[in-house]
Amino acid sequence: MRDIDYSTAPFQLSDLQAWQVMEESVDTCKASISCRDASELLIVRGRGCMPVVDDLNSVIGFISEYDLLQIVKSHGDLESEQVGDHMITDVVSVSRESSIADVLGVLEDKHYLRVPVISDGKLQGLISRRDVLYATLKGKAKYYKIP
Repeated sequence: MRDIDYSTAPFQLSDLQAWQVMEESVDTCKASISCRDASELLIVRGRGCMPVVDDLNSVIGFISEYDLLQIVKSHGDLESEQVGDHMITDVVSVSRESSIADVLGVLEDKHYLRVPVISDGKLQGLISRRDVLYATLKGKAKYYKIP
């Protein structure tokens, strides 16, 4: 659930910060799991990618369908390969207090579909392009109070 889901009045997207738009329920995995298990998790959860975290819930990488398909393309075995050997480790993130303009800048500049939200080095949530579109529509919705 996103913080903006509780909003009952129109708002401007430019007034929001990352914590208000991010999805807090995030699927993650460890670098040590097999690429097969990561693939299954992405499929079951309907995700295209997910953060890879360490035991302290710090983001150490990102694994995507694209990364996993590269293994398949090269005739590799998803079962014998580990996520840590195929994840992207140069992950750009935003803070909870980042403006939506800053979030959009990262999504656009890096061509990301999702960006992790980090606070004190720990994963707090993810913001996707879809989350920003949702916030845009939600902010312009008409709400009526019952007299």
